[in-house]
Amino acid sequence: MKNTKELDVENILIVPMEDWNPSILSTKRKEIIKVLKSRKVKSEMELAKILKRERPNVLKDLRLLEHYGLVRTVRKGNKVVPQNVKSMIITY
Repeated sequence: MKNTKELDVENILIVPMEDWNPSILSTKRKEIIKVLKSRKVKSEMELAKILKRERPNVLKDLRLLEHYGLVRTVRKGNKVVPQNVKSMIITY
């Protein structure tokens, strides 16, 4: 864990405990976040291939993660590109 002075505040999502459900970060959703954090993905389809998962299942997980502000999607031409937004979650 980084020293508090080294933390990038832009990468922290703070959520009230009553609004947080730990099941949001299932193993497969954590894997999506790891992939998006470690590499640039060109499309949702490419992400599904990297994860070796069906695209509809990946899209469902992406939408949930996007709802909670953990990832975002950006339209580039005819592709939707998922991006990592937050890398740490703090609940209180």
